[in-house]
Amino acid sequence: MALYEKLGFISHPFLKTNADEEELLKTYFVPPSYFDAILGDPSAPNSSIVLAPRGAGKSAQRRMVEASAYSSGYLAVTYDRFEFSGSQKLNEISLQYHLRNIITRILVSFLSYLSEWPDVSKKLTKEEKKQLAIFIHTYLGGITGDEIQEVLNELKSLPDKFKDFWRRNVGFMEPAINFLLNNYNLESVDLPDARQEEKRLGETYKFQLESLLKLVKKIGFKSIYILIDRPDETEKRETIQKAHIY
Repeated sequence: MALYEKLGFISHPFLKTNADEEELLKTYFVPPSYFDAILGDPSAPNSSIVLAPRGAGKSAQRRMVEASAYSSGYLAVTYDRFEFSGSQKLNEISLQYHLRNIITRILVSFLSYLSEWPDVSKKLTKEEKKQLAIFIHTYLGGITGDEIQEVLNELKSLPDKFKDFWRRNVGFMEPAINFLLNNYNLESVDLPDARQEEKRLGETYKFQLESLLKLVKKIGFKSIYILIDRPDETEKRETIQKAHIY
């Protein structure tokens, strides 16, 4: 009998080095002494930063925060893929670029859960519906079904049923915007108005996040947790490290 079996494990807990590949992580995760502080109080959340070398368990903790999301009453939105085009340089990647990616993920998460709350979507005020339509035009206006699936793969706290929801309703190369406007009974925004609102929104990301939080609270969540992981595991980051080595 292998040692791990004598210790009560049904499989080897250290066969994989990537926490995202550990299917049974929840069954043997040992929280560090500060883990409760990371989870915090969803009614009054605070930011936390975990600094540790690779392999020290940062991603494992992120996964456990994701796992506790629904039962604890917060919407967990993971942002852990940092992929840039070959022509982009690191010093050209702005804060606005990351904020847009984060807001896109919040929006997809919210719309996924909203699909199970038809009464909530029907009771949105005229102003709230207009605001949601502008968000959809601004952040999901050019996104197709295959791109939605890529975003869903990153949102690891979302149940798999939502992947089926999007797959059923938005074709592989089909724009998502038409389905979203029809499904949630939202009015289309004229192109000039959409561009004007997009410009205005781009200057007020804090306002956008606060507006999204108000919408998220309507479906029962107390707060939004943005889980940022693996910022050092990009191809461009590795290129910089190799340049320093050689």
